[in-house]
Amino acid sequence: MSTSFQFETISPESIQKLESLEYSETGTRRLCLHEGINSDLHMMLIDIESNTVFPAHSHQKSDEIVILVKGEIDYIFEEHIVQLR
Repeated sequence: MSTSFQFETISPESIQKLESLEYSETGTRRLCLHEGINSDLHMMLIDIESNTVFPAHSHQKSDEIVILVKGEIDYIFEEHIVQLR
């Protein structure tokens, strides 16, 4: 579930807002940090429920940055597993 584009940074307030959202059917809740849908760079805070698995995917015309705020994640990158804790 996404919410409006009202935050520009990762802050205690933006994390608190993210944690107040309902989880989507895919087990995520999202808070956009970019200006709008047509922004060149899309930045989102994404909270993922425990044991959620996403199929491998790639972005053909953009990069992806993962910043782990809390918890742990196994991230597969070009057939290499990167464990973040």
